[in-house]
Amino acid sequence: MDAGALAVLWVKTAAAGAFSPPNVIPPRAGVRYHRQLSKLTRGVMANWYGVSRSYYVKVARKVGLLESLACFKTAIRVVEDAKKGTAFVCDDGWPEAADVDGEVVEFDPAVHIVPFLDKGEVLVMLQVGNEKCRYLTGFAEAYDTKGNCVTLSLSKIYEMAASAFGVPQKSFSRAEY
Repeated sequence: MDAGALAVLWVKTAAAGAFSPPNVIPPRAGVRYHRQLSKLTRGVMANWYGVSRSYYVKVARKVGLLESLACFKTAIRVVEDAKKGTAFVCDDGWPEAADVDGEVVEFDPAVHIVPFLDKGEVLVMLQVGNEKCRYLTGFAEAYDTKGNCVTLSLSKIYEMAASAFGVPQKSFSRAEY
């Protein structure tokens, strides 16, 4: 199967979630594949692909945590390490919500994870992704067991650079198109 045929296959099946580009691109397809895919998908809305994970934390009530995350079990993997503690990993970014008996349950780390942590623990969660490299996203969130939360977005760099170097934010061309 040549790169063009693979591009068509990917376009037809990606919307259904059957493939992601790394599973389809043959090792030697290179630039030809990307040009074909670009021609075929020009003007078509792209999907966002991302990955997420947390740092390791100590869990006080493991059973309660697992029950709390049960509705997100297909999206969130719980990774345990005897020395480091427990981490959370998502192959498609943090889930937004889950359907539980016809009701939408929104994922909220402050509700679904933090109450089950050891006192004094801080949950740090990271997420990065892209949409056909039109833009890249990166977010970090940190929650403590007292109910405090701080967030950071990679797009904040424009404001920070403008302030640090004394130039207007409008002078930057954004890393997106």
